[in-house]
This record gives sequence, structure tokens and C-alpha cells, in this order.
Amino acid sequence: MNKKIAVIGLLSSMVLFGTSAYASISEVKNDGYIDITGDGAAANSTVTVEIVDANIDLSRDDVWNDFSDDGNITAFMGVTQADANGKYELGVFIKTSGKYLVRVGNAGFKTVKEDELKFIFESKMKECINALKTAAANDDEDAIKGLLTNNRYDLGIFAEAGNDAEKDKAAKALKDYVKNNSDLITEESVGTICEKACVLSILGNSDFGGFGKYADGFGMGSLKVSKFYKTSFAEKLTEMMKKDNPRTIEEYDKALEKNTILCLISQNDSAEELKECLELYASEIGVDKSKITSSMCKALMGESNINTYEDIVEFANKFSSNGTGGGSSGGGSYGGITSGGSSYVGEKVFSEEYIPSTTIKDGISVFKDLDGYEWAKESVEGLFGKGIIAGIGDGLFAPNDNVLREELVKMIVKSFELSVIGDKLPFSDVAEGEWYTEFVECAYYSGIVNGYSDTVFGIGDAVTREDLAVMIARAIEICDYKLAGDNKTASEFADRDDISEYAQDAVNKLASAGIISGDENLRFNPKQSATRAETAKMLWMTIQKCEK
Repeated sequence: MNKKIAVIGLLSSMVLFGTSAYASISEVKNDGYIDITGDGAAANSTVTVEIVDANIDLSRDDVWNDFSDDGNITAFMGVTQADANGKYELGVFIKTSGKYLVRVGNAGFKTVKEDELKFIFESKMKECINALKTAAANDDEDAIKGLLTNNRYDLGIFAEAGNDAEKDKAAKALKDYVKNNSDLITEESVGTICEKACVLSILGNSDFGGFGKYADGFGMGSLKVSKFYKTSFAEKLTEMMKKDNPRTIEEYDKALEKNTILCLISQNDSAEELKECLELYASEIGVDKSKITSSMCKALMGESNINTYEDIVEFANKFSSNGTGGGSSGGGSYGGITSGGSSYVGEKVFSEEYIPSTTIKDGISVFKDLDGYEWAKESVEGLFGKGIIAGIGDGLFAPNDNVLREELVKMIVKSFELSVIGDKLPFSDVAEGEWYTEFVECAYYSGIVNGYSDTVFGIGDAVTREDLAVMIARAIEICDYKLAGDNKTASEFADRDDISEYAQDAVNKLASAGIISGDENLRFNPKQSATRAETAKMLWMTIQKCEK
């Protein structure tokens, strides 16, 4: 059965041979039979299909001088007829493995459609794999060099590294690996293994192009760590791999895994992603899985002195024993927050004791504006007694005022007793030395709150009810607390469709725990600004319902 390729790109030229960029990439492995399919053509019109060598610069005029269809430029040229709905299909045959450009022209297209096609002639690949195994068993590096030179596409080597490889060195690395791991050389794996040999052959060169240049393939795909790799790691990964200087494919794999994990620690912004990766590699790293918590991973991110698996183990052990990861601090301190240096989350402990007595004097609450807010009074007094909130002066709490972003982060930091060390904040609107500065720093480096942008935090802005829920839920997660649920979800709210997608999980979690509920009309009012009284109520309920 033919393999179908849907050519979908709409690009820059009105004529078949116009210059344009690639639209998408398809990879096919069979014995040459491919169906080119698509739609959008003019009804009952002629569709022209051309498959050309992708390495040829079609914008050069001299490419078309003395043109002949001898296979040097084109692998296929043909036409088909679109149906009354503008759909078309054409079966083609390609006889040689290679990287091709599929170009489809029609009067109904605004531009030529293009797709890049990576094609492997399957029977030829099987033949080359057998030849590779035989050559490795016989220590015949010349035969392997010949395969890398003349049959790279048959072996599935489409990456740029295949062009730049030093074939002698690549052949030796490939021979040693295949000789010891012949059963691992399959149609699915051979291309990736050959890519590794190609990169390994030039990794130690002073002019090595770096993993950014070879982003189209350097052997990452076969490793578990591949799902965590980001292109932003390329420069750092190159530096680390060159320093390790692996000599065999086995050493290359281990170095690639280790260094990708270290890049994830130093350059990643997701504690949960790091946690998933460390759990996946716990046995290789040698770390106790029970010590890989969200808090530990958040603390580990950005650490500058983590260079080995042993460093990860030491950090996890220290963090587990004292809640700080053993980091050193600099700068001043305020309210249990220490600033400066690299970041870590410290110990977080809830006091179960309710302390209303400090808010009562001679039977009268210190706040005289809570009449009509009986539903929030216990919460306000409880948080005040713990030193988590304060009034605005003159015995006033201002329960109906909007809670501001900087006020909220202070309440959350103090409620969860967070202790974080962090570098200087990037926000231009967070002034140094203000009462809120270190609380914003703590919340930001804990992962509880982000800025509006890379440079603006939003000082003085009110917080919506859905954002309040998100920040509280993040704090619960970061501190590894659990909430007992009662099966309530945001789906019960009459305005559930108004809750932003990013806030749905947080609202569901807090609703399920009975921390938030709807108004008399069963509306959550997610976009409405949260008041100080509402915020106090939610935080107090959270404290009561959190458990390890």
C-alpha cells in the first residue's frame, strides 16, 4: 500500500518552479510507493507534482540551464486531475533514499505548495544494516566509512552532522558500538546511532558547530531525557559536552543525559518538569526518590554549583534534613526571608493553634469596621493574631478594599512561612527597600507569582478572584501540602465558563476542599477583584484544611 503524503504548505510563488520555503516535513520508509494528496485546487483542474533534491538551491538560474529529467535534479515529475471538490491524489515512485522537496502547483493555489520529504528505501536500508553489522564483526572500518559516505540516507542519516562528519572517526566509533550492541541496530534505531557517531567524530574539533547547528539531529531522540531538552540549552550543552570529551557512543549517551539534566537545573523554569526528570533518572543519579519533592526541585533550579550527579544527591540530602538545601545566604533579612544569592525554599510549618486573643481587648476586636462581615471576622482575627495581616491604621481593616498584588504576596508568604533566597528581581516597578520588596522576591522565586512581563510585576494592581485562587493553589503545591476534598468542583458554578483556562485547576482544587464557594446566585465571579475580607477568609480556610 502506498504511503500517503498530504502536501499542505502555501508558499511564495505563483508558478511551479518559484522560490519558496519549506512548509512541513514528512518521513517515509517503504519501497518507493508514495501517494501525494491534497485539496484546495481549482475544480476539475490539472495539478502538477514535482519531487526534487532538497539540497539543490532552486533560486539559482543556472540550476535550470540544460535541464533534463535525468534524476540529478528531479526524482519525479507528473500531473494529476483534481476532482470537482478540488481534491487530488497522485501515486508516485521514488527509487533512491534521500531528502526531497515535494512541490505542487495548480491554478487554484495562491502559491506553490511545498513539503520536505525524507525518504528511505526500506529494502536498501535492511541491506545496509546487514552490511554494517558484518563490517563491524570483521573490524572493517573502511566498509563502514563507505556506508556513511555513500549510503547515509539509506541508513537514515538526514541530520546536518552527516555532512560535516569526519568519516574515519565516525566509522571507528560506529564499529565499536555495533560490534558490542549488534542486537540494538534496527531500522528504527540505526539512523540515530549513526548521528551520534557523526557528532562524536567532530565534537572535539575547535570549529565544532555546536548543538544549535545540529539541532536537526544529534542522537538525543533515543534517550529518555530527550523530552526535557530545549533548544535554549544548546550553547551550554555544547560547552559541557566538549569538556567531558566522550570517546565512545556509550560515553556520549551518558554525557548527553547528565549534561541535559544539569542544563534543566540551571536554565529551566518549571519545578514540576525538573521533578519528573529527576524521578525518571533517580537510579542513574543515585538519589532517593522520596527526597525529590517540588520544594527541593524549586530550590535546586538556578543553583550554580551543581555540576555532577553527586552534587544533586548532596543537595537533596541536605534539603531533606534541614529544608534549605544547605545554600548560603547573603544580604539582609526580614520576616524570615533572606535575600541575595541563589534561591531555595526553606522549611514551612503551620501552627495549628488559633490565636484570637491578641486581636481582642476588653472583649472588643481591635478592628472596628468588621460589622456586617461576621463571615470573615474569625479569619481576619486569626490571621492578625498570627502576624499574617495588619490593619490600615486607626483600628480599621478595610474589609471591602481590593487586595493588591504586593499585599497578597505578603499574606501568602507569611501564611505558608516561606523562606527563600533569590537574586535581584527583574521588575522595574518593585523598588528596593520597600516593605513589600522581599515578599515579592520570595513569592516570585518560589514560583507562586509571575510578573505581567519580564520587567513589570504590577505593584498597586488589584488581584482577581481567580488569580487569588491560582496563587494559593501554587503555594499549596510548592509546599507539598494536601487538601481534603468534598467533590465540589468549579463545574457547579453558574459562571464556570467565565473562569480562565489557566485558573480552572486551581479553582476546582479549592472548591473541592470547601475553601471557596459561590455567591447567593452560585457565581464564583472569577474576574471580579478580591477584597481584603475575601482574601483573609480564603487564606484562613486554607490554613485549616492543609495537611502534609
